[in-house]
Amino acid sequence: MPAVRDAVLKSLSLKIVDDMKKTDPKGKYKLRNNFIVELLVHLKQKNSFEEYYRFLTDFESFSKDWLHDRVIAHCKEQSGGKIKFTHLAKEILTEITDEAKKVVRDAVTQNISGNAKSFLDLFVEKLKTRITMSKDEMKIGLSLADSNAKKFAETVLPSIAEIEKLLLHEITGWNVETKIKDLSVKPNEELFKGLFCCTKKCPFCGAFCESETIEHAQHFSKQHRPEGLNSYRWIQTQHLAMEICTALVAGNATFQNRDTNQKWISYKDYQTVNDYYKSWIIQRDPSAEATSYWKKVFHTFNKEFADRYGAKPAEIGNAWDIGWDKVKEDLNKTYNTNIQSL
Repeated sequence: MPAVRDAVLKSLSLKIVDDMKKTDPKGKYKLRNNFIVELLVHLKQKNSFEEYYRFLTDFESFSKDWLHDRVIAHCKEQSGGKIKFTHLAKEILTEITDEAKKVVRDAVTQNISGNAKSFLDLFVEKLKTRITMSKDEMKIGLSLADSNAKKFAETVLPSIAEIEKLLLHEITGWNVETKIKDLSVKPNEELFKGLFCCTKKCPFCGAFCESETIEHAQHFSKQHRPEGLNSYRWIQTQHLAMEICTALVAGNATFQNRDTNQKWISYKDYQTVNDYYKSWIIQRDPSAEATSYWKKVFHTFNKEFADRYGAKPAEIGNAWDIGWDKVKEDLNKTYNTNIQSL
């Protein structure tokens, strides 16, 4: 029974991930843009500086925690009179036991020759992709020396049915949070990996690389954010910077940080800092501005960001106090989604 239980748990994570993807009409677990928009909507609804700060400075951890909450919620949904977690686990168990029963029936039908050990060798080999077990677990209290293969196989069949019955009962009592925590493969991490091929961040604003191929030498993002949201400020005034990376690399401004050993470097020459900066391709556009979403967030939490970074608030005017209806419209255009409300 332990081997069968382990086999169920081994397959459960990917089963949950697959089910979440198939049953999600918004496509947020399959398409990165839809996922990002879902997070932005979530942040707006929470309206919490701490949540925004964590999204901006620790996006991977923030995203995985959010996905974990969605996994738990999904597993607790009702499906056919029981929670989905139980339903999915029982589906896997039935698949495994059905395979095991077929191996036994085929062995009996084909009059397998040899002794019980011959059958056990066949059984373990046929099921090795689903169950990791030793032959000792299959002896079921019988003497291998005294049993021929066919007789032994006939004895195994009711034992499989008994194991299935016991595990079906056990699964019904599984605690969702505990079992999800104990899974060797975490559903939230699998979902995240499926959405993001790369977790490298822009050295200035912290935006994630948007490459859709696992193997790539150059990083890029189409959605750079105001650098002040990532602590950059103008040295002369100490005001947080409102500009985004694409505009700064097209202008005459300079920057310094730990990577430059506090030496001043022209934004235009940012790729000379080190190999990591060189790997980032930031398009040059002197007229580029932040999206309306981040303008609104910066305007709303300007003082909080300044306090957190030990700087002065950015010199933001009322033009950045954008209505959420306009923000929603812009998000739908930018990410090709269909947000109904914010």
